Amino acid sequence: MFTQLKNYSTKLALFLLLGVTLLVGMAAGITTVQVAEASESARAAAAVCVLDQQNWVPDNGAANFGGATTRSQTFRPTINGPVCKVQVRIRRNTTAGAGVIKLTVRTQNGAQLDAASIDAPPVGVSEPTFELNCDGGLLAANQTYILRLEAPTSPAGTYSWLDRNGNPYPRGQGFALARDYIFREWGCC
Repeated sequence: MFTQLKNYSTKLALFLLLGVTLLVGMAAGITTVQVAEASESARAAAAVCVLDQQNWVPDNGAANFGGATTRSQTFRPTINGPVCKVQVRIRRNTTAGAGVIKLTVRTQNGAQLDAASIDAPPVGVSEPTFELNCDGGLLAANQTYILRLEAPTSPAGTYSWLDRNGNPYPRGQGFALARDYIFREWGCC
């Protein structure tokens, strides 16, 4: 009952916010395109992040990336909508030359749906979160998508994406043979 009430109050707040946006837009002479853009921003601001997919327990494995080498993990969300954020467990291996890390969300054919970047984390293991803000491409539940990490301005082997042997995450697979990378994915509701 509380969940239903919460969902109704969220929808009501979104409805009221969109209504006010339309009224203010009409009074100010804003075009339909500008009102639609404001409505999209209101939808993203009203979105709730829900932990949807995860493979969070590593073993002693990791796969290096940096330079021309990227690492990818497939996943199948259970939520229809864009990605809110993604958290990964990585290790910075070197003290010099570490650059920005970029995470992209892609379709199975490689088309980019969303992207976010972080500055180089400190040496050692870290768990950075890539904020995608619910404003990227829409994902369909139970379809396969790709999370890809890259650090093209860093030397090869600067970073490692921690992983786990076998296939502990049954809704996807790492692009390294018989390994799944460590990640958490939140969808937007």
